[in-house]
Amino acid sequence: MSILGHYGLLLGQTSDDPYAAYRVTIANLNVDLSDPKRTWTAHGDAAVSGGWLTLDGTGDYIDTPESEDFDFGTGDFCWEAFATISASPGGYVPVIAKWKTGALSYYLGINTTRHLCLFARVGGGNYFVDATTTAIPVDTDTHLAWYRIGNDFYVAVGGVVQSILSQAGAIENTSQPVSVGAQSDGSNPFTGLIRGVRATKGSSGGYGASNFTPPSFPLPTS
Repeated sequence: MSILGHYGLLLGQTSDDPYAAYRVTIANLNVDLSDPKRTWTAHGDAAVSGGWLTLDGTGDYIDTPESEDFDFGTGDFCWEAFATISASPGGYVPVIAKWKTGALSYYLGINTTRHLCLFARVGGGNYFVDATTTAIPVDTDTHLAWYRIGNDFYVAVGGVVQSILSQAGAIENTSQPVSVGAQSDGSNPFTGLIRGVRATKGSSGGYGASNFTPPSFPLPTS
């Protein structure tokens, strides 16, 4: 996104979202794959049905091509989504990923105890961190967030925040697409429902070290 794109709203344009100037992806996924910022492509049987992106764990996911918008460097950022799972995963599964074997950037997922996990290559090192504070409830529409402020990385489940990593350095940038519901190569697929996928670059989107009230769905797209 150009400098003008980031700062135009800040200089007087109006929006329902105070962080609109920093949003680089807004895919509600409640009607179709529409996103005012980019194009998403469905793989396998991934489809929007009943107000959700429905993924059955057998190769279903969506992705969007690599973009400088997803090169977060050392800056603040946030990825968030609403998700529903019906059981604890049998292994680590990604909700959002720019990650595959040999090309590591970030992997934002759920572990076998239904806690959020962060895999990231930061400052040339690989970090694999599991949250422990709040498990994702089953069969419940739950807001999930992964974000960075300075050198501190946080996750949040339903607005309950946990600091999980403090690490300086840039997040590795790779040429991989960003995927929802699988790794960038389609492996390790997620089973469940996802909607309201949003990415914010240059800001944590208003989330901080304290618990917060999750946003309402659908997310504003302007």
